[in-house]
Amino acid sequence: MSKALSKLWPILMLLGFLSIGIISLANRPATPASAVDLLPGAYLPYASKTGCVDPGFFDTFDDPASGWPIVDDNWVKTQYLTANGNGLYRIAPKEIDTNAPYYVFFAPTNSRTDYVVETDIRWTGDPGVSVGGIVFSTKPDQSEGYLFGIYANPDPDYADYYQKYGVLKYNIQSSELTFLVLPTTSTAIIPGNEFNHLKVTLEGDVFTLEINGVELDTVYDPNLNSPSIVGVAMTPPDVFVPNQAELRVDNFHVTSCIDN
Repeated sequence: MSKALSKLWPILMLLGFLSIGIISLANRPATPASAVDLLPGAYLPYASKTGCVDPGFFDTFDDPASGWPIVDDNWVKTQYLTANGNGLYRIAPKEIDTNAPYYVFFAPTNSRTDYVVETDIRWTGDPGVSVGGIVFSTKPDQSEGYLFGIYANPDPDYADYYQKYGVLKYNIQSSELTFLVLPTTSTAIIPGNEFNHLKVTLEGDVFTLEINGVELDTVYDPNLNSPSIVGVAMTPPDVFVPNQAELRVDNFHVTSCIDN
């Protein structure tokens, strides 16, 4: 795709959002999956400075039965990858659904009020103009939510998609889309195919964004959904070449313990 055509993608993506919104490809299980019973690791058990003890939900994707959506349709395929003893969650777009360019998958865990949610994501192949990230503050009926996403294009000449992050709020019923954080450059983002660690801390009507341990923004929004559910999302890397790249997700964690 030429650089001139690549400039059209944000417009095409916005038109897709405005027509329908974000698609949800699978229903969220009503109860936590077995992933909460993993062996103790970096995140488990978690004891905050305030005395809160909450193992929350932590998934390394080593167990294919932990409960994440498994989808294989005309647009996207998801599956657990467990080779070499290192589990991953695979999101592999097939075709472009122009009415809903983001593919959203919710974690198999209960809704929460205040929480920290974090995960590791990376692309295989050329990330192109793909956005990947954390879905948070989503209503339990999945009709409205927020996406904290990043671009990881490895070519700095594509300045619109190189080391950028942002936050979108979407509403499926009204087809509304609001940018709470416009695409912003951060050198904390590792471009290309390396893992990036994304983290959102949500407390009351404020949420804080972090990438790879670097705090980026604190955003006030009196309309945050509570209680809410969380998950991951991506958009195909190129509207013209849908099979260009895939997303890998690892170490997904959400807990109600918040340290200030």
